[in-house]
This record gives sequence, structure tokens and C-alpha cells, in this order.
Amino acid sequence: MVVKFEKKIPKAKKALDTTASALGFNLRSPENILTKLSQEQYDKLQNFLQDMILLGRVIPAGDKRETLEGLIQEYNGRVQYSATDKLLDDEYKEGYPTAPPPTNLTTAKAHVESAVAYLGSTITVEDGIWSANADPTKASYANAIADRLKLDAQTFSHSAALTAAFRHGLVSNLGGVFVDWAEDAVQEIQDSPNGMEISSTLRSGNKLVPTDIFNLILDQRVTPDKVYREGEYAGYVKMMTRSAIFDKLRLGVWALPEGEDYDPYNFPVTSGDCSDYYTTPSSADITIRGDSVITLYVRIYPKLFGLSDSTEPSVWKFTLLRSAHWVVGAEDTESSYLPVCMFQFDPETNYNTIGSLASQLISCQRFISFVFSAYQRSLLKNIAGGVIGVSSDVFDIQKMSKAAALGGVVPATRQMPDKPLSQDVVPLSNPVNLTNIPQDINLALEMMQRIFPTDMLKQIASLERATQYQAAATVQAGNKRNVLVAASIDTQMMAPLRQIMVDNLLRHVTSLEVVDDKDGQRYDADISNFIGLNLRYVIADGMAGIDKLGVAEALQQAIYNMLQMPQVLQNFDVYGAINYVLRLRGSNIDFNQFKANPTAPAVAPTPEEQAAQQAQAALPTPEQGPAMSPEAILMEQLGGMPQQ
Repeated sequence: MVVKFEKKIPKAKKALDTTASALGFNLRSPENILTKLSQEQYDKLQNFLQDMILLGRVIPAGDKRETLEGLIQEYNGRVQYSATDKLLDDEYKEGYPTAPPPTNLTTAKAHVESAVAYLGSTITVEDGIWSANADPTKASYANAIADRLKLDAQTFSHSAALTAAFRHGLVSNLGGVFVDWAEDAVQEIQDSPNGMEISSTLRSGNKLVPTDIFNLILDQRVTPDKVYREGEYAGYVKMMTRSAIFDKLRLGVWALPEGEDYDPYNFPVTSGDCSDYYTTPSSADITIRGDSVITLYVRIYPKLFGLSDSTEPSVWKFTLLRSAHWVVGAEDTESSYLPVCMFQFDPETNYNTIGSLASQLISCQRFISFVFSAYQRSLLKNIAGGVIGVSSDVFDIQKMSKAAALGGVVPATRQMPDKPLSQDVVPLSNPVNLTNIPQDINLALEMMQRIFPTDMLKQIASLERATQYQAAATVQAGNKRNVLVAASIDTQMMAPLRQIMVDNLLRHVTSLEVVDDKDGQRYDADISNFIGLNLRYVIADGMAGIDKLGVAEALQQAIYNMLQMPQVLQNFDVYGAINYVLRLRGSNIDFNQFKANPTAPAVAPTPEEQAAQQAQAALPTPEQGPAMSPEAILMEQLGGMPQQ
């Protein structure tokens, strides 16, 4: 019997087509201005933007990038182990009682974080980041601008973005934010005839994007603080999920060029070697799967590229996708400024590792880490005890060796029994003196405080609350460099940032809510009333930004004087002043809840009180000089002169 075997050849597996065209989407939106360009105009624009990206890369691949990566890795505590250190590390992790490997204490990082906290409490003052002063007749309009910016700060987390910008500036000597007018969909709970329901609404406002020096594109022909006004281009690179990119394409926000397609399920490998996006340096190599998106702001003549008929220069926002640099978005910002606000910790040096606060502190971190690592090993050695030996006169070594070779054991007897034993004991190693180790570490920490003082509260506490004036003088003398740095950052970054954000409100908002100074009623004012306010912003310094207790004590004395003068109470809100003092002391109690009931019947005076009031009214009134205002009376009680 012959058995015939038939070999079955498997059919070729058909690849799954997950492109946009297979899903039935047209990713070339006719409403997008890019689809109206000719192929020649599109290619010209694409090549022009590619040149901007190539020229503007702040940290390209090379020695400059490796130097900054090494600084950040050491700043974050990475240790370069030798072969011996690696063996020690393996044994130490397995639990063997061996000497620990070298340790890199992140003292510089802790110091920088304290400096960031100081800048946050100085530049972002107590009443909010954007509190402004204006002409007294237009104070209500200035408050309306500040209230709207505070709302944007809450909606788009301005504090977190500014904290990241401060940190990047202190570590790499270049930090800042991009300002983008965003319209994000948010879900809100609203009342309806059917009850409470959740609906999606668009919330617009100023959104801040902190810069990352490794993914930053900047016009380097001008200083960073002047790029917004004098530069031609600025941008940044970030990663986006492919679903978010595909949503923007299919909804028509972005548009692909002619003949291109997009596959939302194809995840190319993106890393620092083959893409525009460079991950933040760390102790490990990171590989990201996704697409890099380039946002580029360029000052151009739009008529040259067919974007509009205008012959005047304007700032346009372009969005480029993937390493192919597809131009998928173009938008006229209608602004005369590039929306980028930058600062340098040391403006006199180039924005790289030289001159940053972290680079100045790293040498102290190295010393502290070396001393601490030596302290660990020496302490373990001292716990184990010193090694001692004995001199050759104690035992007859040759006799013992011969006996051992013959398999016998010779009792150990001293050759000179009358000699003191202490003279025959020879120490081979002495315990290490660890007395000065803490002193050396404290000395390095004190040097870090001299580079950039951050321990202000300790300086005040050392005065033992002598007087407020002495405390204020000590703080102001100890933080002169701090105030200089804060004022420099406020001038370089915060001043143009406030201006750009206010300009965004004037362009995109039709009205703002204003509180009337007379009756306290709220009404919507047309945006034209907010032009030319000349807003002024003040950073906190001295005791006002550091020792809130002194401020609370001064206000408490002022409130006490107010309560002694009934005529002053008619012009000042004492309840509001008391609430402010309580907030400074950390309490959120609203003192308005203790007001007396105005509808309660008044208590009738006693006959004795009526007689005293009548006698007081019958007394002759002495001649008085010109009437003084309540403010002048209050200033006279406080011991000062009223301001003219």
C-alpha cells in the first residue's frame, strides 16, 4: 500500500491595512490653508522651515550635548562605577557585610530646588502671579485683567510650568516658556431641566509650555531674552500619541500634504539618534515609540509663500510632523511678538553648562560625596576593629614551621617571658579618626549657601527675634544675590510674558468682568476699555516675601489703631484687613461671619448714660484747626506723615 503525502503550502498572510485611506478618512482638509498652496509653494515653505529647524537646534548632537548630559546625570546622582566598585555594588545588594560602593549625594539638586522655591515665593507673590497695579482711576480694569490671568493660571497650571522653567534655567543656564492661546475641551457639571448633567465645553486661555533645552529651537543670533522681539524663529519638539495626531488630522485641524497617508497603528521607534526628539538625559537609555511634533513660530512675509496677500511681516505658527517634516498646520498668530520668553541665570555666559547654578554647585557635591563615601568605608572598618600583629620575638616561627611540616604541633611559648607583652604587639592598622567628617561636610554646605543663599529662615531664627528691623536688615544683607537673580529673571522672562498674555486677551476676548469700586457690582466691560492700562508688576523682596510674621504684626498694630478711631472705620474695611492678617498667619477663618445682626433691636441706654451724654453735649466746643482726613488721622496715630 502506497501512502501519498500532499504538502500544503500556506497562503501568504495579507498585511492589515490600517492607514487613514483604508479607514475612509481624507486627511487633506480643504479648509486648511496648506491645501490651497501649489506644490511649488509647499515645497518652498517646507525647505524654508527645515532650514530654521537645522539652524535653530540649541543642543545638537556632539560634545556640547554630551557635556550637558553628563552634568545633568551627575546632578541627578549618577555614579560612574569602576570594575572594583561594580563588584562592591553587587555584593552590597546581595547583603554581604562589605564596604558600600561610592555614593553621589544630590546636594546640588536639593539646593537648586530650594532656589526654585525662593524664586517662586518672590516672583509669584502672595496675591497671585499676575497681580498688577495701574492708574488709580483704572484700578478696577487692572484687577479684571489680573483676575482673568489668575483664572488661566488655575486652568492651565501656570505655577507648574513656571517652576519647570525656573528649574531648567538654574540647571542648564537657559529656561523659559512658550505662550500658546489654547482651546481645550473640558467636562463641566451643569444644571438642566432633567437634573444635573455633564457636558463638554471649550475653555480658552493662555497656556504655558516650559522649554526643554534638548528639544528647543531658537534664533541664536540674538540673546534669549530678546528673541520674542528681535528674533525670526523659535520652536520646540515634543512627543504626541498617535491617536491624538490622528484625531487632529481627521478633524481637519491639521492636513497632510498631497499624496501622503498616515497609519495610526504603525509605531516607528523614535530615539535621540534617529529622530528630532531627544529624551531628557537620565541614567538609562530611553526608547520611545511614537511621532515627534515640531511647533515652530516664524516671522515671515506670508505673500512670499502664498499664505496671504499681506506684504507686512507677521508671526505664523507652523506644525511639522515626523522626521519627514511634513507641514501639517499653519496659523497666523496676529501678533508682533514671537510667543517665547526666556531667561539665563548668568546672562554673561553662553546658554550651556557654563554659568548655570548647578555647574557652580557640582564641585561642592563632588567633595561632599567623596567625604561621605570615605566616611562610610571608614566607619565600617572601625566597627570591624583594627588589625594587630606580634613581633618575631614572641614565638619561634622556624620551630613551629618544622613541626607543622612533620604533622606535629608545638605549643606557643614566649621566648622572653619577663618582657612586657605590650612591647611585642605591633599594630598593623589604626582606626580612622572620623571626628572632622561632619565638620567638612558642613563646610561644603556653607560654601553652597555662599554661592546662592537659600536658608533665609535659619538666618532670621538665629537672631532670636531681637527686633523686626534687625531681622529685616539681616535678610536683606544675606540675599542680595537672590534679589538680583529674581529681578533679572523678572526682567528677562516675566515682563514679556505678562505683555504677551495680556495681548492675547485683547485679541481673543470680547469682554471682561469688572467689579465696580463704588457698589461692588459686577458687569461686563468691552475689551476696548483695557487698552493702554500701563500695568505695573512688583516682585516681593526683603521681609515681605520671606518673614510673613513681621508683616502680620505690623498690620495687627494698624488694625488696633483703626479700632480706636470710629471715624476711620467708616472708610476702611476692618473685617477684610483682619481676614488678610489671619491668612498671613496660616488661618482661613472668615471674620465676616462674626458681624452683629444689623436687624437686632438696639439696647436703650441707662439713665446714667443718658445724663452723661447730655452733660457732654452741653460743654462748649473748642476752636479747632482745619479738619483732617481719616487717612491723616490714622497716619498720625501710627507715627508717620500722610502721603501727599
